[in-house]
Amino acid sequence: MTILFLEDRGSVSIHITEKLEQDGYDVVSAYNINDAQSAWESRKEKPIDCLIVDLNMPADGLSGREKEETKGGLLTGWIWLREHVFKEDPDTKTKTVIFSEYLDLFRMHVLESEYEGVVTIPKRAPYSPVEKLLKCVKKIALEGR
Repeated sequence: MTILFLEDRGSVSIHITEKLEQDGYDVVSAYNINDAQSAWESRKEKPIDCLIVDLNMPADGLSGREKEETKGGLLTGWIWLREHVFKEDPDTKTKTVIFSEYLDLFRMHVLESEYEGVVTIPKRAPYSPVEKLLKCVKKIALEGR
C-alpha cells in the first residue's frame, strides 16, 4: 500500500514515515503542496492508496483564490485536498487522514458534510496520536483489499 504523506515539518515527517515503513507501507513524502500535487498527478504510474495530510503549511502551489481561503496557511492542506484531490476522486475521502494541530479551527470553517468520510486525528492529544494514526492506516489498508 502506498501512502502520500503531506507534512511540511521534517521532524514529524521523518518520525512517522519511519513507523509506517516499519509496518511495511511505501511512503511518498511531500513537504509542500507542489510535491503533493506532483505525487497526486503521478498516481497512474504509482497509485496512492491513502493520504495523510497536515493542514498548516505555506500555500505556495495553490491559486490566488485558493490561497485566500487558507486562513493564512492554517487550512492549506484542506484546500488542496478539496480542490485537487476530492474534485478528481471523491472516493478518496474514505482513504484520507487529516493529522493536524488545527482541527478546532478546521471544524469552525469547514462544514462536516464537506469532509464526511475523512478521518481527523489531532497531533497533540492525551493519547498517542501516532499510534492512532497507524491503526487508522492499517484499517484503510484492510478495507482496500
